[in-house]
Amino acid sequence: MEVVRNAWDKQPTESPEAFEAWVIYRDNEDQRTTTAVARRLGKAQQLISRWAMRHKWTRRLDEWLVYLDQQNQADRVREKRENEKRKIATGKRMQSSALEGLLALEMVISVNGVKRLNPKVKPIDLAKLFQVGARLVDDATAGTEAQRPQKVEITFVEKTDVEGPQDNSAA
Repeated sequence: MEVVRNAWDKQPTESPEAFEAWVIYRDNEDQRTTTAVARRLGKAQQLISRWAMRHKWTRRLDEWLVYLDQQNQADRVREKRENEKRKIATGKRMQSSALEGLLALEMVISVNGVKRLNPKVKPIDLAKLFQVGARLVDDATAGTEAQRPQKVEITFVEKTDVEGPQDNSAA
């Protein structure tokens, strides 16, 4: 069974010393020359140049750089997906909070015998929270601008004759 090797792996005909030189060449982005490798290893520049030609360092480097770029692309795609998932989760939490706030608006408080809506929650803030949550979810899930809702409208009407909960325990 033959082992599949990448171009940047140690090749069967490559000595450990030649491979060490290749790795130095491959990884030295600042000064990627056979002269720099020879200097670093304390070897003759002609020897390093022969190894570079014999073991096709230029082709191997091209394949190495393509591999690195593919890895970077995969990382960016993974990060984008994770970011979209976070946006969706955050948007849904914001929408849920807005809906919970809407339910809280329906709760009444009694001040000096007068029943009023709970003043701790402002309808405009709920509308904004819901709208931002919806936008986050839509941005993360919609494919095109045409598929995204362009406007969210919520109307709040204050009832002046709000009755409290019925107490049926006295019956």
